[in-house]
Amino acid sequence: EDFAATSAQSFGLSRRAAADYAAGLGNILQGAGLAKTATASMSVELVKMAADLAAFNNIPVDEALAKLQVGLTGAERPLRELGITMSDGVVQAAAYRLGIAEADAELSEGQKVQARYALLLAQGHKAQGAFAESSKTVAAQMQIARAQFEDAAATLGTALLPAASKALGVLTSIAKVVTDLPQP
Repeated sequence: EDFAATSAQSFGLSRRAAADYAAGLGNILQGAGLAKTATASMSVELVKMAADLAAFNNIPVDEALAKLQVGLTGAERPLRELGITMSDGVVQAAAYRLGIAEADAELSEGQKVQARYALLLAQGHKAQGAFAESSKTVAAQMQIARAQFEDAAATLGTALLPAASKALGVLTSIAKVVTDLPQP
């Protein structure tokens, strides 16, 4: 929530988009057996990375995020398009080197995901801060404005929800009265 609250200005992502992206990544991480507390911070870091990789590679954030998501699950090709190498051997070596698993041990899916995450952070560092660096460009300013507008619309919609609900109740009552009228 804290990340989502500042994501429009910092990464050009609306609150909803930032929360949705983080939740999707969290599902992948938790599905691999990682602890819920760890997956929250890992998800936020990956969403930030997606925004930076998107700016660095001049692609939409959702495309960068999709590549990171499938990369976490073991797909190599989409990550190569972002300049990240992640073969099975590289993942295995990283898991042993980082102490995620003992040398020559068979890796669980959770251990593979942890190693992939570490590799994503290490190899994605070249793009770190790319969104902030490009934030003065017209394209980035438009992305920030869209995110802020979406946040404002959501806030306004939430504020108007009680009135809209009452109006719909009145319309439903009127419709019932009209449909209950005798037919000519």
